[in-house]
Amino acid sequence: ELGAALLAGPVLRMLEEGHVPEGPLRASWAGAMGQVQFMPTTYLEYAVDHDGDGRRDIWSSVPDALASAAHYLKRSGWASGETWGRQVTLPEALHAEATALSGARPLGEWQSLGLRRSDGGELPEARMRARLVLPEREADPAFLVYRNYGAFMRWNRSTFFSISVGTLADEIAGRSTLRACQE
Repeated sequence: ELGAALLAGPVLRMLEEGHVPEGPLRASWAGAMGQVQFMPTTYLEYAVDHDGDGRRDIWSSVPDALASAAHYLKRSGWASGETWGRQVTLPEALHAEATALSGARPLGEWQSLGLRRSDGGELPEARMRARLVLPEREADPAFLVYRNYGAFMRWNRSTFFSISVGTLADEIAGRSTLRACQE
């Protein structure tokens, strides 16, 4: 009941300003709306009219939805030219203590601990800090994530969402490094 009351103000504002498409307003159980699943407050702050029709239509306008998502990510700290993260392998000696390695460290330090790219190659020599993320709380799969991962997490506080969006973007760009997990 409290959740509905908190959503009511922004939704009423959206209705009053004419942003909502004709017909019933549809949303997820949590209140997320449109192709990019914005909450009403996120919509009001970040949605844009990219197709120039005078409406910020994240429901049926692909240009508006994608431009709104890009605007949100940029304002959430997305750094152009950087990746979100990558799947990595851990040396057997670190498997047991991997969950304790949660702080951000320079890539070179992760390299010296024995982490490698998913294909077994060396980590890049970049002046970036990374955190280790273990979605299953086990050593496999393991991901090193960078600051752009934080932009995904501001959108949706789910590790699985953030890794899925990042790996999907890598697939679309033809630079996937995802590998099957060991059983």
